Amino acid sequence: MKLTDLRGILQYIPQFREKTFILSVDGGIVTSENFANILLDVAVLRSLNIRVVLVHGASAQIKALADEKKAKASDLDGAGVTDAENPANWR
Repeated sequence: MKLTDLRGILQYIPQFREKTFILSVDGGIVTSENFANILLDVAVLRSLNIRVVLVHGASAQIKALADEKKAKASDLDGAGVTDAENPANWR
C-alpha cells in the first residue's frame, strides 16, 4: 500500500465513524487462507469506531453436512436451503 492510498482512505473515516457496516460473507470464506485478513480488516474498522455486523452464509456448511449425511441439499435461488428428508438424523 502506498502512502497516498492510505491518505485517500483516511478521508472517509470521519464520515463513517459511529456508523454500522453490514458485511455479508460466503460460508466458504471460513476455510479460505484469506479469512485472517478479513478478520483483521474488521478489527481495523472496529478500532475506528465503525460498528460491524458480520452476516455469515452457510451454504458451504449445509452442502458438507448433506454430503456427510448422504442427503441431497436443495439450492433454492442460491439460498442453500436444504429439504428436511429426515430432520431427526441431522443432529
